[in-house]
Amino acid sequence: MEQRYVIGIGAQKAGTTWLGDYFSRHPEVLMSPIKELHFFDVKYRPDLCRGFDGRFLNAFKTLEIEHPAPNTAKGIRLGALKDRVNMNGDILEYKNYFIKRANSEKIFCEITPEYSLLDTMGYEAIKSLSGDVKIILLMRNPVDRFWSALRMWNKKKPNLDVVKEIDDFLINPQFVERTDYQKTIEKIYQVFEPSNILVEFYENLFLPESLKKICDFSGISYVDPDFGKKVHEGVQKEIDPEIKIKILTKFGPLYEWAQKKYGDELPEPWLNDLYLYKNTTIVT
Repeated sequence: MEQRYVIGIGAQKAGTTWLGDYFSRHPEVLMSPIKELHFFDVKYRPDLCRGFDGRFLNAFKTLEIEHPAPNTAKGIRLGALKDRVNMNGDILEYKNYFIKRANSEKIFCEITPEYSLLDTMGYEAIKSLSGDVKIILLMRNPVDRFWSALRMWNKKKPNLDVVKEIDDFLINPQFVERTDYQKTIEKIYQVFEPSNILVEFYENLFLPESLKKICDFSGISYVDPDFGKKVHEGVQKEIDPEIKIKILTKFGPLYEWAQKKYGDELPEPWLNDLYLYKNTTIVT
């Protein structure tokens, strides 16, 4: 029987790590030991993602020095890193990565937020994995997602003043394209049938009804999660009102698009920022 895939395509800072952790504990899911495989983004968006292959190779070489036992957590990760390095852009190796680890799981799964950056060719490649590939996209309030991504970047580069550099970030495709849900959704609908696409809001993710919807969509039974568990929680810092207005200026049209498309389904934080955008005099 041909294997079924559930591929998470983002968005970054929108709950993908929490969902990946849930899938990794689900008995019916073979979740990749490396949550983000970065296979399709490296191949189809090298302009933004080519560096990931090198990172996997460096991580493999570093861990290999320790010679961890195969059945330990480090040993499992070493094996996964070795297989990821050996993929070298070959989709058959990508499929074998899961097949060699499979037991009786119903679905194979990985979640790479950078897949939200793919063009239609990249999504066609994902679709070619099997006759049953499902796509999950988690969307977060654009201002909150963008600000959270900046804070994560600031944690890596503590000497960087993200407030002073905000104008540069607002034209940086590494940050802007990850928030362009409209573009991502339009492309995946060009490739996949609507029944094979699930778009969910980050703001609703931690509700039982939303997780049940994800499980039903994926074809697996619902298992109670630990909704209180924090997984890679971001750096918390209140956003300056002036910075918020600048970000709203950039993404205001995205809020308007979301309102037209999802109407009353929009979570309260989206509606509040949409109202702020519509009732704020934007000075350019």
